[in-house]
Amino acid sequence: MVKSTYVLIDDVATDHTGALTEIDNFNRVEYGVVQCKITSTGTVTLQGRTTSNMPWLDIITFTQDDGRRVTAFPEMRAVSSGVSGGPIRVEMRF
Repeated sequence: MVKSTYVLIDDVATDHTGALTEIDNFNRVEYGVVQCKITSTGTVTLQGRTTSNMPWLDIITFTQDDGRRVTAFPEMRAVSSGVSGGPIRVEMRF
């Protein structure tokens, strides 16, 4: 089984929209695990969509360090807001 880890936001200390990440779902799994590290204060919203022709959908929101199992979309990104006091990092693994 091939395991893939994607960094959706890398130590961002301001409000930020992460780059579009195309998920190579070699194992054809429906779910991945996302973990969020919020050093001080902020909100992270994980978003996904099927193609660039579709709008972004909010999947889950984090306000503190946490990890969850989430539905895997072909295109994903993380959006941080209200960030102050320290960086945020978001990773997803299949």
